[in-house]
Amino acid sequence: MLVIVAFITLAFVLGLPSLSRNQPQKKVWFWTLSIGLLIWNSLAVQVSWWPSPNEVFLLLFGWVDRLLKGG
Repeated sequence: MLVIVAFITLAFVLGLPSLSRNQPQKKVWFWTLSIGLLIWNSLAVQVSWWPSPNEVFLLLFGWVDRLLKGG
């Protein structure tokens, strides 16, 4: 959780100067995605039945691991 918060903070610091240059649509998407990911991860930590991002990733792309392992 702390790594994700640190990553979002770093993205804010590095991404905001480039987003503020006449790109209001990208700025809205940036904030929406960042806040959405923060809420998702907070719920995954606080609520036991809420899926974490790793679980969702494995659910969506777990079949690739079986293909690579050959079984």
